[in-house]
Amino acid sequence: IQQNDLTDLTFIRELKSLEILSIYESNLTSLNGIETLTNLQNLIISQNNVNDLSPLQNLSKLRNLDITDNEIVSLSPIQNHSKLTELAIDRNPIQDYSLLASLQNLMYLSMMENNVATLDFISDMHHLQRLLIPGTQISDLSVLANKKHLQYLDIRDTKVVTVKPLLPLEELEFLILDKKLVQDWSLLENKVGLTISENIILAQ
Repeated sequence: IQQNDLTDLTFIRELKSLEILSIYESNLTSLNGIETLTNLQNLIISQNNVNDLSPLQNLSKLRNLDITDNEIVSLSPIQNHSKLTELAIDRNPIQDYSLLASLQNLMYLSMMENNVATLDFISDMHHLQRLLIPGTQISDLSVLANKKHLQYLDIRDTKVVTVKPLLPLEELEFLILDKKLVQDWSLLENKVGLTISENIILAQ
C-alpha cells in the first residue's frame, strides 16, 4: 500500500492470516487495527506519521520491522519481540535505545540519522551481521569487538575516530566510513576479505 491517505489500519483487522504488510508514504498516523494480525511476520510502515507502536505489542511473530521516517518516541511495545531479526528505526525521535537490549536475535539493525550516542545496548546481540549508524552521535565502537559475525558496518558521519575495536572481526566484509575523520582506517586496509569505502555498498 503506497501513497494513500490513511488514518489507521482498522480496514485490515479481519485479515488475520496476513504475514507480510507494507504501507509507506501513506500519511498513516495510527496502527490501530493491526493488533489482530497475530500472524504478521514482516511489517514496513516507513515514511508515515506514526508515533505509537503499542498496537504491535502482542504481535510476537514479527521477524522484520521497518519504521523508518516516522515519529516514534518509545520502543517499549517491541522490546519483548525476541523473534525480531531485522529492525530499521532510521530517522525517528526515539528517546530510550536501551530497550533494544532484549532483542538479542537481531541480525540487522539500522539507526541512521538518529539521536543515539552509545552502542552499549547491543552488547548481547551476538548474531548481529549488519549495523548501520551513519549520521548518529556514536563515538565508541568498543562494544563491537566481540561481534564475531558482523559483516557490514556503516559509520559515516559519526564521531568515531578509531577502528581499532574492529581488528578482531574476521567476518567483516564491508566497512563504510569517512577516511578523513577516521584517520587510522588503514589499520584494516590489508584485512583479508574486507572492502573499505566512503560510499554505500549494496551487499547481498
